[in-house]
Amino acid sequence: MTITYAHNTGLRMNKVSIIIFAAIAALLGVMSHDRNLVWMDAVSLWKDIAEKSPSKSRAQYNLGVAYKDAGNMPLAARALIEAVRLDPNSPEARNNLGNVYFVSGMFEEAAAQYKVAVTLFTENAEAHYNLALIYRSQGRYGEAAAHFEKFADYAGPEYGLEAASARRFVKEYGATQ
Repeated sequence: MTITYAHNTGLRMNKVSIIIFAAIAALLGVMSHDRNLVWMDAVSLWKDIAEKSPSKSRAQYNLGVAYKDAGNMPLAARALIEAVRLDPNSPEARNNLGNVYFVSGMFEEAAAQYKVAVTLFTENAEAHYNLALIYRSQGRYGEAAAHFEKFADYAGPEYGLEAASARRFVKEYGATQ
């Protein structure tokens, strides 16, 4: 009788273990599904992170870039303005906020952000290029040439075509600075 009792207790323990395991597996499955929704795209990922870390400029910056890449300029501007508020010395945040303003047709606001970006980091090739584009569109060719020249000097190899075009512009219009 003792053997049978031990055998039955073992069966009951196996059934309890299986039920507990199944419940845990179901719970983890639901949690994984919920997290997968967060990781569905860059906006949902960075929105989740920014909500959990509202005082982190990097989270706001990445959320702004994700909104920009998704084409939502108003929300991109809001997140990037917050990133700049949290870290006013971030040339990347300044440059990307300038890009959002540029795409939105707010050229003076864009130029102001690009100027701060190149002041914070003189070798910021992208900000020099963006500032040069604005100056060129305004007919300020000497100032455009100065920034195209700096862009060409600081640009990495991934900007080969743009750097060559910038050098041609500088050759034609000359740099004033």
